[in-house]
Amino acid sequence: MSQEIRPTLARILNKLARILAPPAGQDPTVSNGDDNLDLSTQAIFDYFPSWESRFDVDGSQFGGHFNDYTLVDTTILNHPDLGGALDLAGKTVLELGALEGGNTLLLAQKGASRIVAVEARVDSYVKCCVIKNLYQLGPAEFVLDDVRNVTLDRYGTFDVALVAGILYHLRDPEVVLANLAPMVETIIVSTHVAGETSPSAHAPEIEVEMHGRKYRGKEYREGGLGDPHSGLQSASFWPYEAELLDLIRDSGFGRVAVLDRPHRERDPYELVYLVASQH
Repeated sequence: MSQEIRPTLARILNKLARILAPPAGQDPTVSNGDDNLDLSTQAIFDYFPSWESRFDVDGSQFGGHFNDYTLVDTTILNHPDLGGALDLAGKTVLELGALEGGNTLLLAQKGASRIVAVEARVDSYVKCCVIKNLYQLGPAEFVLDDVRNVTLDRYGTFDVALVAGILYHLRDPEVVLANLAPMVETIIVSTHVAGETSPSAHAPEIEVEMHGRKYRGKEYREGGLGDPHSGLQSASFWPYEAELLDLIRDSGFGRVAVLDRPHRERDPYELVYLVASQH
């Protein structure tokens, strides 16, 4: 973690620590000199200017409305066919791109024994830490890092990697897939793919190369650091579905099972859900 990030995180987390862990028996709103310190759950969520995800805490709803992780079409983890392809109970899971911790919460609820969730945006990372404390997610550890830095030497091995909503934000997804091969036996993938109008009819065709083989797709212009739905690079590569499957197999995950190609009204792009394993 850079020296510039550490002071910012320290200030945010120190303030949130007082909110998240008031002294036993203390009211949600307490007097602190001339000021009232609001320690309610609403105050925790209101600390941030906005949320993308919606959370239920003690029967009340907080956060945003873009991602509701109780809905089937929000995440591959809710897909009815996933359980038949993979049982997450007792598994160690590496999650790439945690956003605000919604998928992490589901992984814990599905019985994952250990979760290491990587998120690169500081504000999103801090939100993940908030969710960990609110839900007491003991198995979960959040790490502030770029998914392109996730390697065997730095992170070790896991049973499963959740790669949901992240590959299509990368200019070089083949690098991340190649890095995962020695780290995990199975990957769960949810990603957009190129098509006639996905991401658009005018998006230029490009290629990436891995081990001397080229894979075709389209270029997508990312929205920049200010957009929470955007990647960290200025542009990303969306392979065509057949090219994506070849890329996954060539990365070392020889058994690929496509679970679905869901169509969501809020999302006009072509989407594929799949599980791939090495054996």
